Amino acid sequence: MLRSILYEILAQKESFFYHFQSEFRKYQALEREQWHGDLSKFHYKSLQNVLQSIGKRESRERLYLLIDAVDESSDQDRRDILRLLLELCDSKRCIFKVFVVSRPVVELQHLIRTSRAVIRMQDMNKTDIQNYVQTFLRPELKHELSEDDLHQAEKYILEHAQGVFLWVHLVGNELVRFVETGHSIREMFSFLEGLPKELDGLYQRMLTDMEHSSDVTVTKRMFQLVLFAHRPFTVFEFQHALSIADCTSTKLIPSDACFRDSLIKGLERRIIHCCRNLLEVKGFNGIFLF
Repeated sequence: MLRSILYEILAQKESFFYHFQSEFRKYQALEREQWHGDLSKFHYKSLQNVLQSIGKRESRERLYLLIDAVDESSDQDRRDILRLLLELCDSKRCIFKVFVVSRPVVELQHLIRTSRAVIRMQDMNKTDIQNYVQTFLRPELKHELSEDDLHQAEKYILEHAQGVFLWVHLVGNELVRFVETGHSIREMFSFLEGLPKELDGLYQRMLTDMEHSSDVTVTKRMFQLVLFAHRPFTVFEFQHALSIADCTSTKLIPSDACFRDSLIKGLERRIIHCCRNLLEVKGFNGIFLF
């Protein structure tokens, strides 16, 4: 993360290379001496020194840093860099304005607990998510659940969404899939409450389910075709590619009859069933990894 920040600063303002020179020369000297210490630690500290040096710049430069997906960085890396960025924002020389986008993480909540300006996504888009939940769930479940039960399910999802549309979408799909198999109300709410509250947990659950599914062979084939294709498949092409792969994987001699018998009917439904929304069909444009 720190290397990316400095790269973008230097790309926007080449004159800032002055702040990189001393650290770069130190690195060159270590190379000449064939230093056998831990260079990764030196690199990390060196990058911190460069950014701190920019903050001490005499001219009243303005730097705007927009950093997305901070929650996806490693814990230690995130903690150190957030602390460094907040120190730079307090600089009396070079003016730093830092915009950080992240799902709720402990380190960030701790560091901004004082007077930092914070826009909480879950507060800003709560109404939008509520509309999305109602639009998505009600048509799917209105014949399966009573009005009170449906309202209770919507309320639970809203309370745990934390402003993340993707989590709402995935949880909604899991709930619809569960209800379609038959259920009691107690079982349904137990299932809903047992779903992971974070995206990472949801993805891991979906991958585990796919791994233990009876359709694991065709699921792997679908991902292989999409991941290694030169361009996105159309549904028609994907149907044929799966049929060809199925014919060649058997001991039967490939033939027109084998090809026709291996064509999957209702392919879009099969993609949803096997790939758990990690592959999606976008109109006639093709099949994409989610």
